[in-house]
Amino acid sequence: MLGTNYVLVGEMTENGTVIVQGALTVYVTEYEISLRKHVDGMYCGKTLLVQPFNPKMFWGAADEHGYQINMQGNRLGSYTNGPLGHPGDGEYENYDVLKGSISGKYRKEGLDIEIAVNTSRGREVCYIAKEESDDKLQPLTVTVKFLVPKKKLKEFLGFNDNNGKYFMDQFDAIA
Repeated sequence: MLGTNYVLVGEMTENGTVIVQGALTVYVTEYEISLRKHVDGMYCGKTLLVQPFNPKMFWGAADEHGYQINMQGNRLGSYTNGPLGHPGDGEYENYDVLKGSISGKYRKEGLDIEIAVNTSRGREVCYIAKEESDDKLQPLTVTVKFLVPKKKLKEFLGFNDNNGKYFMDQFDAIA
């Protein structure tokens, strides 16, 4: 599924501790969103993937009242850390997302989005050795907050020139 990468300013916390503050890589498709610390080159670190997610959920009444959805299930995405150690080993810590909340509110600078999730117990995986541990890592609460700036709103929300102009006129009236 085709998606779009954005580098946006935000914050990621794990069990209340800030683990990223500043640039986030935000990858969005019509079905999911992936968030992690922005780095140039090869990536190592923590990534949150949440599905379902669609930027169009922030259309309509969200412009005046904000938007929030709460979800729970057996796998609404994943939270991963890795690769750990030598990148070629394929060692990761994996958690399933069990509960999630997605909210957004407009302000004059753009759209503030917050995604908060609770995970299952985590497991250690080594893909090259085809090994997986029992669920031995403690569950986590992960929260990501970021701003989609006004200049990127039309693209992020998937507006064309016609409906984008109408939306931006409404945005300017309420922000």
